[in-house]
Amino acid sequence: MERYGYSQVQVTRLLNKSKSDVSRILGLERLSETAKEIVSTSKLPKEIQMEASREKDPEKQIEILQKATEEGKTVREIRHELKEEKAGKPGNGSSEQSSTKIVKNKARNTKTFRKWEWKSDDGICQISVRFGKKHSMIG
Repeated sequence: MERYGYSQVQVTRLLNKSKSDVSRILGLERLSETAKEIVSTSKLPKEIQMEASREKDPEKQIEILQKATEEGKTVREIRHELKEEKAGKPGNGSSEQSSTKIVKNKARNTKTFRKWEWKSDDGICQISVRFGKKHSMIG
C-alpha cells in the first residue's frame, strides 16, 4: 500500500475484498516476531492467523498458533477455550510448554522477512502483504 500510495479503500476495490477483510489482513502486523515466524513457516488457515492477531499478549498469540499447528485445533475450539479462560475457567494451555517451544524456535531461525502470503487450497486466490520494514524471525 505504501509503495504504490494506495488507501485501504483502493486496496479493497483492487482485491475485490471487503474493508474488514483487508483490515484483518493488515492486522497481522500486530503479531509478535515469534508469532510471525510460526505463521511464515506453517500452513495455517487465515482464520487462525487472524484470531492470533487479535490478541495483544504475544504469548497468547503464540499459544493460539501452536494449538492450531501442533494440536490440530480449529478456530472454533480455540475461541471456545479463550472464552473459558476469560471467564476465569482453567484452560488446557500450558505456559511452561509454550516457553520451551519459543526457546527452540529462537535457536533455530535467524532469518528476516518482509512479506506474508496466504494461498487458498485450490491455488485460485493468493494474498500477499509486504511489510514496510524487515521482521526478524527470532522470537
